[in-house]
Amino acid sequence: MSKRKREAAEGESASISGLKKTRKNPRNGGHGEGGPDDNGVDSAQSNASLNSQPIVPAAKTEEQKLAIKLARKQVKREKRQREKDRAVELSGDTNDVGKLVADVTKKSRRRDRAAGEKRTVEDFKDSAWNVSDAVGGRLLDLDPVFSPDEKYLLLAYDASIHVYSTPTSLLTRKFTVAKSGFIVGFVLSPTDASLLYVATSSGSIHKYDWNKGKHLGRWDISSQIFNLAGSDSAPIPAERDIIYTVDKKGQWMITAHRLSGKTDASKTELHTLLKSSEPVTALKVLAGGKIIVASSGPRLIIGSSDSAGPASLNDLSYVWREIHCPEWITSLDARTVSDASQAPGSGATRVNSSNPRGQATVDIVVGDLKGSIFIYEDLLGKLVQKERRGKSITGQDLTPHRLHWHRNGVATTKWSLDGNYVISGGLETVLILWQLETGRKQQLPHLSAAVEAAVVSPSGSSYAIRLADNSVMVLSTAELQPTTSIPGIQVPTSAKPGISVPPVARVDASPHASTSTQPSGLPSTINPINPGQLLLAVPTSSSARLSSTTSRSAAQLQIIDVASAHQVSRQALTRTNVTVRNMGPEGNLIEEPSVKHIQVSCDGQWLASVDEWQPPKRDLAHLAFDEQGAAEELGARIEVHLKFWSWDSDLRTWELVARIDNPHAGDSMGPPTIGKVLDLVSDPSFVGFSTIADDNTVRTWRPSTRYRNGVQVRGKDGRNLTNWSCRLVVPLEKTAAAVVTNNDPLTAFLAFSQDGSLLAAGSSQSPRTVDLIDTDSGEVRYTRTGLYSGRLMGLGMVDRYMIMLSNEIAVWDLVNDELHYGYSLKSYGLSTAKEIATTHLAIHPQNHTFALAFPEIGHSSKSTTTLRSRLAVFDPENPTPLVWTTLPNPVISLLPATGRKGYYAIDSSAEIRTLTPTAQPYLPVASSAPAIEDVPRAGLENIYGAGKGINDALNISKDSDGQTPDAVLVIEDDDDAPVLRPEDLAGIFDVGPAFALPPVVDLFERVAGLCSRKAVAS
Repeated sequence: MSKRKREAAEGESASISGLKKTRKNPRNGGHGEGGPDDNGVDSAQSNASLNSQPIVPAAKTEEQKLAIKLARKQVKREKRQREKDRAVELSGDTNDVGKLVADVTKKSRRRDRAAGEKRTVEDFKDSAWNVSDAVGGRLLDLDPVFSPDEKYLLLAYDASIHVYSTPTSLLTRKFTVAKSGFIVGFVLSPTDASLLYVATSSGSIHKYDWNKGKHLGRWDISSQIFNLAGSDSAPIPAERDIIYTVDKKGQWMITAHRLSGKTDASKTELHTLLKSSEPVTALKVLAGGKIIVASSGPRLIIGSSDSAGPASLNDLSYVWREIHCPEWITSLDARTVSDASQAPGSGATRVNSSNPRGQATVDIVVGDLKGSIFIYEDLLGKLVQKERRGKSITGQDLTPHRLHWHRNGVATTKWSLDGNYVISGGLETVLILWQLETGRKQQLPHLSAAVEAAVVSPSGSSYAIRLADNSVMVLSTAELQPTTSIPGIQVPTSAKPGISVPPVARVDASPHASTSTQPSGLPSTINPINPGQLLLAVPTSSSARLSSTTSRSAAQLQIIDVASAHQVSRQALTRTNVTVRNMGPEGNLIEEPSVKHIQVSCDGQWLASVDEWQPPKRDLAHLAFDEQGAAEELGARIEVHLKFWSWDSDLRTWELVARIDNPHAGDSMGPPTIGKVLDLVSDPSFVGFSTIADDNTVRTWRPSTRYRNGVQVRGKDGRNLTNWSCRLVVPLEKTAAAVVTNNDPLTAFLAFSQDGSLLAAGSSQSPRTVDLIDTDSGEVRYTRTGLYSGRLMGLGMVDRYMIMLSNEIAVWDLVNDELHYGYSLKSYGLSTAKEIATTHLAIHPQNHTFALAFPEIGHSSKSTTTLRSRLAVFDPENPTPLVWTTLPNPVISLLPATGRKGYYAIDSSAEIRTLTPTAQPYLPVASSAPAIEDVPRAGLENIYGAGKGINDALNISKDSDGQTPDAVLVIEDDDDAPVLRPEDLAGIFDVGPAFALPPVVDLFERVAGLCSRKAVAS
């Protein structure tokens, strides 16, 4: 075989699912072989197939084509031989090798389809990079669960259960449950409180010892599960637990399951108790399983049985009765009351004339879609009494007690432990306690978000409240003061598949719809002073269930600590209507301004934000004769604000300093125009920001000291006050007409060079064109066309390379003015808005890499597809990815860990993952001291000294009072020992509570990285 054939056969034996490799052609000015019209990226000439074929150089001669063909045949032969060898190992003889090979191949293909990819080669998953486990997450629409001693609170996320300590509000244990699907219900065992049953949407029930986080068993049923419930007390006899599910297989069913462990699996039973053609929305089991209360739309269903613990579940039978409520039931709770107990709201003992046997009676409270609460006392007894008298059952004869305060649907209703109070909550951000005896109500107003769930503790001394901002708090019943607070990441999420609630018809009120026309991902950034903290622009309510009735505008700034996934602080960036009546005179919701972009200055002391607001379309319909005129009126009334915030170190918050209305407004002499800001970036070398708007104009903004009559103006703290103004205006040439629609919005991006001397600008109004701007003079130094194809969705600069992300990724060498390498991204036919929101590019200037995330369609089952993300990290010098992985949910924000090595990926389930290079020692934020070349050390004695105390080894000086000063610790010896600064060690260990610390090995590597540096003269 010739040398050329061998080289072709030994081509790169790896493939990247979803990318097509593009190589430069020196004879074509750096473009692909397709010619100048291919704009430097030619998908047709690339041999990087989506079906996992090897990436090999493009064949230019017949000899090269023959070599490639032979190489591919050799790969196929080797693969078939491996399958035969595997089949022989499985069978033990060679008689049925052919059949076994076919079976192995089919199983392999099924596994590949289930994983959503076709045999992706693992060579690109570099062991030098690590993808961390997800932190944070979105709380599911399920009630929290108290432990019997109330020391722990169990919360359900998408695929995991988190156990929090109520005295400390800290996470003590986390265990993943759902490998596919999501959690739909979890209950404690009525016979053993240390056991937890968890049901998933894929049709499986899991059993855990939640104290130890140990998995004890799994049972799969042949239908989809929607809800899970357990009895409030142990059945009699209490030999095995009986768990109740709401599942669907053609019809909706309530099913009882008696579950056994692995050694007793033959005794596992299930029995269908009720079938319904309408969805069952709520389920409550009482009295050891003797009474079941459920709701289905406006129907309230009650089932009663003489025995809840028969020898066989097939002998278990219920008598079902139902009544119709006035409206759709949105919340439900029930309690049993014995004959000797007191009736709620009265001081007399309950007497049940309809139940001579003295069985427990049932009190039920329901909340409906229009805000009413109905209390049914002894409902089962009244229904039985009417049946004995031979009368028909009507809702009017039952005469419930009606309470009404809520303006919208009641999200939760619960009985107090003694039955004297009813607790309710909803969209009004108010918790209501109804005192039934006096008819009065007590309010806990001005909560941070709408109330979604309330749970009473086993002793009745606490309430657990789950809010729509992805947080949970525990209140004491006596003072209504919070004793536990568990804030979460407030990222808006999409609704899980489930039962939809019908909308409420209002007079002259249209359904709520967001007025935002610029789709984007999550506005986010990192403070270079605190690289372990993320700054996110989030909505007031992140609930998927309330998305149709609440504003989803990003009006608040939330600071999240990545290590602990806990909220550091939260403040409003725009005007908000959280705790006031957010409704217009005609019943329409009032939209809040939405933050589109946020950035922090290079010194970490300034925050810039851009927010937009426009009135609802219906308010301007009377000003125009047609739809086009109404759209013009709407566009002319858009409000755009550029705000600059200064960091207040005393109050630990951002303080508004300046607001610029319509920062890209047209010339005062010309027609009035409103420029919507499309991108905002921070200058890496000076305190300043740059913006680009839909008028295709770039503006730079710089601070200046405020003067009054020639004298500097100072604030109350003695510091000089600052003004912000526009320093440069750079108009860019438009090469395409600006046509903006909801399905095809404008996009534009800016990117600074690492020294801040150049500013790259690209816009969809100038397709395939990037302008390079001199930041000092504001002149366009160079304009290059044909750099990319499709819509620009990301722009960045690393060293001498410029990275452009569109429907392809192109790395352009600015020095040689040629395409260095590129890949074409696979298209899945998503809408433009969804592509923009889930396609991201991030640049890491410290380790000279870039990362990209783009959407991908995966197959969770044969008939179900899911949207997820591909994530890759590249070195601009090398076309081979450093890391190539898949995340289960679409990424809505991708950020570089500035000051650290790695990237942060935030997905649509409010989970944060960190990508870090594990081969490199961890280094914290660079200090003001100049960097000095590392010197290798031998042994540990050179770190802290041999046989000396730590202070003697480090030669730490002390003040007169014996305290170590907060200064640079300098080691004075002849070996140039390392420099250890208190702030460096704090950056390693002060990342949150003890449970959030990284593994000991990582901590050791980080400290060792500090100690491997030379000393710096103080």
